[in-house]
Amino acid sequence: MKILFISPGNQPDYQCDSLFHGLRCLLGDSVVDVNKIPYMYKSFSEEKRRQLYGKGFTLYGLLDDIEIDRGDIENKIKTHYFDWVVYGSIWRCQDFLPLVFESYPPEKIIFIDGEDHSKIIMPLLTRGIYFKRELYSENRWVHPIHFAIPEEKFVRDIASLEKTDFFAPCNPTDRTTYIYETEESYYKQYRESFYGVTMKKAGWDCLRHYEIISQGCAPYFYEIYNCPYLTMHRFPRYEVIKLMTIADDYFRGGNFDLQGYITYLEFLFAYAKKYLTTIALAKYLLDTCKQSQ
Repeated sequence: MKILFISPGNQPDYQCDSLFHGLRCLLGDSVVDVNKIPYMYKSFSEEKRRQLYGKGFTLYGLLDDIEIDRGDIENKIKTHYFDWVVYGSIWRCQDFLPLVFESYPPEKIIFIDGEDHSKIIMPLLTRGIYFKRELYSENRWVHPIHFAIPEEKFVRDIASLEKTDFFAPCNPTDRTTYIYETEESYYKQYRESFYGVTMKKAGWDCLRHYEIISQGCAPYFYEIYNCPYLTMHRFPRYEVIKLMTIADDYFRGGNFDLQGYITYLEFLFAYAKKYLTTIALAKYLLDTCKQSQ
């Protein structure tokens, strides 16, 4: 299976980049990124990575910069060299789109809409398979999609973690707590905490949700009850709400249910490793597209 993955390649885009990471890990050099996404690769300097949005934590600088043939793309599109064409960020990059429309049927074209808003590019709905991250209502032509995190970022054993804080110091309601200069120090404060505060920002989905879980910490997700059910559709809301209830009972003067916390955290962690990794995201995309044919 050969995939042409088209995106701007000029700045981080968590939806686009987490999907590309998963596809490359799953299919290797059969996935051709045009434009090349330089900050996804180990060859991208650490100094430059630190200048990226979010300081380049979690998704960036992980892939081997293997040899990829990015030449003669127009002719390869015309001759159906690729089995699928994926637009990783359809609002931001529509390179080759007229040619792709001429050369491929709609069931072989995939549009990824990872923007924070709920708007959809309506004319594209019948021209390809459309995935939307912030999906607020059902649409027969639109599939939900979500962020994901590389499997390698998960801690190996949550049972061995020693908790010293109830809430992690980094709190999105207070930007003065954004003090972490390294990924390790950022992750460490979650590993040492029972809960990490997270919330909707511009959009409901946020890489922080996944970072918290990956470090064996429970998200305390403000207003999670208001999140549309098709947005973050595979996010483990049940376990998160159960864990939040344990914290709320403690705040109201009850005992902290440590065993209940451990039980639900283990469920949460196992679920995330199965369904919320970048490879799981890539498999979800491919399976959904195959079923749409």
